[in-house]
Amino acid sequence: YDRLIVGDVTETFRELKPVSLIIAADSYIYFGDLVPIFNAMQEGLGDEGIVAFTLENVSEEFEKSLHETKPDWRWQLTPSGRFA
Repeated sequence: YDRLIVGDVTETFRELKPVSLIIAADSYIYFGDLVPIFNAMQEGLGDEGIVAFTLENVSEEFEKSLHETKPDWRWQLTPSGRFA
């Protein structure tokens, strides 16, 4: 790394704009609502910026039970302790 920054990721994207590359592997699964992060990424990215990230997926059985118990669910803490 050329530089390590510790702080709130949404503030960092905005402070460092324009950002040319954002990579978040195995990171966003520990956040609940991703809307603030996506808004900060959109604001912080340069015109030709690139974003790559991974997310947690749930089994069809777990998703079906969520739809039955929480029809308006957007994200949910899974048994693994990660959000999906």
